[in-house]
Amino acid sequence: MSEDERVKALNALRGAQRALIDAEDDVTQAVVDARHVKAPWRMIAEELGVAQPNAVRKYKPHLASRPARTTWQGEPDPKAPALVAVRHAVRAFQDAERAELEAVAAARNADVTWDDIADALGMKQPNAVAKYRPQLSVTVQVQVKPPAG
Repeated sequence: MSEDERVKALNALRGAQRALIDAEDDVTQAVVDARHVKAPWRMIAEELGVAQPNAVRKYKPHLASRPARTTWQGEPDPKAPALVAVRHAVRAFQDAERAELEAVAAARNADVTWDDIADALGMKQPNAVAKYRPQLSVTVQVQVKPPAG
């Protein structure tokens, strides 16, 4: 692969990582908004797909430092749209995770090394390999050589 293709693949990977970070922040904000309208942790955890203690442990520290972005004033039950917002934020996060994985695959197809991928993602090379290699399949393509002469 050309150096230009490698650079494009790394830039796409960095963009996918930024999108993933933004999506994770959106999930956090959606949880904060849901708690501000008194949505129960149990229901929030169900939308997140995690156990309630894990949801509390991960998101409760953000309640004091983040104001509610959306309050759903005028709604008869503001918890319902708040929980829908959590669900949508989780789906967007999952989509961003998939996009990052696809960007890693594209980078590997562009002959980007695991060291460069790890550097672009801000992690150590063994961690990048451990996280992404099991999710990728490598295929070898054999082609017939053109006739000589």
